[in-house]
Amino acid sequence: MSTKYCLIWLFIYLITIILADNPINKCPKLAPRPPPTSIKNLRPDDVNVVMALGDSITAAFGLQGASGELNEYRGQSWAIGGDSGATTLPNFFNHFTNKPVQGASRGNHFVEVCLGPSICPGHQYHPELDQLNAAQSGAWIQNLLYQISFLKQQIKNNPNIDMNKDWKVLTILIGPNNLCEACYDDYSIYDSAEAFEKSLNQVVKELQTIPRLFVNLVSIFNISGVYTIALNNTYCRTLHNLLFWECDCAFIPFSGEAHRKRMDDTAAAYRDVMRKVASQTPVTDSFALIVQPMFTNLIIPGLEFLSTLDCFHPSLVAHQNMAIGLWDTMLLPAKDKPIIFQFPVPLICPTNDTLLYTY
Repeated sequence: MSTKYCLIWLFIYLITIILADNPINKCPKLAPRPPPTSIKNLRPDDVNVVMALGDSITAAFGLQGASGELNEYRGQSWAIGGDSGATTLPNFFNHFTNKPVQGASRGNHFVEVCLGPSICPGHQYHPELDQLNAAQSGAWIQNLLYQISFLKQQIKNNPNIDMNKDWKVLTILIGPNNLCEACYDDYSIYDSAEAFEKSLNQVVKELQTIPRLFVNLVSIFNISGVYTIALNNTYCRTLHNLLFWECDCAFIPFSGEAHRKRMDDTAAAYRDVMRKVASQTPVTDSFALIVQPMFTNLIIPGLEFLSTLDCFHPSLVAHQNMAIGLWDTMLLPAKDKPIIFQFPVPLICPTNDTLLYTY
């Protein structure tokens, strides 16, 4: 590994130390009040359960870089990690609640892998560690129904969760693996905008059977941006040339620019689909599907946001900032939600009047 890349890793380590004190600790507690009867009046301190669907990003594959080998560090995952002191969405909720939020994943283990849009080998989950993090590395949107079945069984098995009374927040970030094959016509049955919409509607229909559920549908970003950042580093550039299969359409040596353009066009179509499906899904007292758009125009700030394992997956610093970005956008009404992810991300402290906005 080059001296320059070692210095980058040292920078990441120092940033990690700086961010070790969870920024939520500076936020004052909220005044107690009776639990709401409608999701339209939900505050951060009302959340009892956290859940997640997705792929390797939410499974936190590669979060610890090369030293973490082929492991998922789910306890530090941006949207669902529950390790003590970690800068994650569940720990933000825990700061305001009177009892621990259920569902946050813990620790780490060897990677769980889906092998395409229709194959997720059984018995890979580690229920005691994964908790309600159903994400699996390699997952496509077509794999989410399988993930939901795992979530429902986990909820059923947890005596500390009241399915009908507890307020639940579910975060979904999905689509990178669809996009990584979007430059091939042979995969259009799985990665076209029409296929994405069909699968997303199926997912929403299944989620509507879970009462008191607030769903964060996080906008997909342009995966091609990883290629651009990696060009600035010899190690990353060489790695992507050798292991281009990690995301074919971004890294494959021939016809690269045309492939990446098609990826970006497809990502934009996916974002349109997300907004369409959300607009067609009515908010009820018990269910809300909210598009959280903070990654819409994402420009990766630098190499420190990429794992030193593969220069592709998010680093620990990235996960920490993604957690803050998600938290912030949940606490803002639609008209104020950002579409540009900026570093560093300042955390918003809620007041007694702050909601998890459904409008």
